Amino acid sequence: MSRALPRRRSAALYWLGGFVALTVFRHPLHGLAALAFAVALSALYQKSKRPLWGGLLLVLPVALLMPMFSHRGTTILFYIGYNPVTAETALNALLAALQLYTALLWFWLLSAWADTAALLLSLRRLSPRLALASQIALRALPLLIRRGKTLRETAALRGQKNIMRQLSAWAAWNLEDGMEMALQLRARGYRETREGKTTTYQRRGFRLSDAVLAAAAPVPAIAALWGVAPYSPFPTLTWPEPTAEVLAQLAVLCLYFALPFGMEAAWAIRRGRGGQR
Repeated sequence: MSRALPRRRSAALYWLGGFVALTVFRHPLHGLAALAFAVALSALYQKSKRPLWGGLLLVLPVALLMPMFSHRGTTILFYIGYNPVTAETALNALLAALQLYTALLWFWLLSAWADTAALLLSLRRLSPRLALASQIALRALPLLIRRGKTLRETAALRGQKNIMRQLSAWAAWNLEDGMEMALQLRARGYRETREGKTTTYQRRGFRLSDAVLAAAAPVPAIAALWGVAPYSPFPTLTWPEPTAEVLAQLAVLCLYFALPFGMEAAWAIRRGRGGQR
């Protein structure tokens, strides 16, 4: 993970602005630009490339099956039995699949940009217990998965195929670890009395990168106020027209999605100057 884009609430605000753009702007030119930037950002910020191919496997059935069940349109390509496959439905299915794939990549980027613990910590004003329980559950999931995998491998080596016995051992292991952790916290005096509450403090300064991301977050919503250019391939197939309004909104979206690349370049320049000094 790069240092240019901070794992803070400002990054989550920037992600939310991008999600608004994906939801509001459905013109094909806007969708293709968002897809290109989502793929580029995923390649930049994520180490594993499996979700790039896994997402394609998820959206491919949408593009293939939708034309078989929906027969709207007037331009018939071919027939499957007595059911026509129209160009309008095929194009609509392709656009829907691309939008779904872009949304999957955008949600995948959320794990790299946003600090999940900090986001859950924001719930403490509404419900401190809910915030604490959410953080504990989120942090415990990888541990529970690793323990389940260890038990499955051990059972396979011993030739045991009783799933209920494996689940019983998995539950006992986690309960014993939870009780041991509770005893350790009690020995340290954590929340033993109402008067002696244990508190922590972590300072999070508001930096220039936070200000840039927070200021850019409402840009897609403001651009949507100009009016969203509608596009529909029905009832007759028509190609999208690049009007001045569409091109202006496309330029705004490209600048918005290119912001992380600009921050990366600026951070690399500052890092290079600091290294030379």
